[in-house]
Amino acid sequence: MNKYVRKYKKIVDRLIKKSFPELRGKRIKIIPSPSGFYAFYVPGNFIGITKKCENLSDKELKGILVHELCHAVQLNEKGFFKSYFIFISYLISPKLKNRIEIEADKLVIKKGYARNLFASTEKIKTEFNKKNIIYYGLTPNQIKSYAKKIGKWQQF
Repeated sequence: MNKYVRKYKKIVDRLIKKSFPELRGKRIKIIPSPSGFYAFYVPGNFIGITKKCENLSDKELKGILVHELCHAVQLNEKGFFKSYFIFISYLISPKLKNRIEIEADKLVIKKGYARNLFASTEKIKTEFNKKNIIYYGLTPNQIKSYAKKIGKWQQF
């Protein structure tokens, strides 16, 4: 396990202890990924993380990891087989992908990590725009607006 994977695992463990009671007792595995944008969740409690995360600020990194943990919450409550069906459907359906990403973003905000998500989304969206890649999920402005609407745009 390299130093970055250890760092990510420590952050994930702290986040679960603090904000994810529904994931306590689940073993979340961090796997380095040679490709992809930043991070992704795979049913079975795997979070894939690319080298791009090594250059993120702690605030941005936490935004990404909380987002992936929210995917774990989303899929764990569906059960093993249904979660894999949803995962495969997510890969082929842009409409479903956007809906799932928005649901995960809203859960991140509800859990109190709006500013982390805002920071990571700004970073990712900038890269997506440079490469003309479709971005899924809430935009930074939508994150801020939704967080203010539900009273979760606190200073930290």
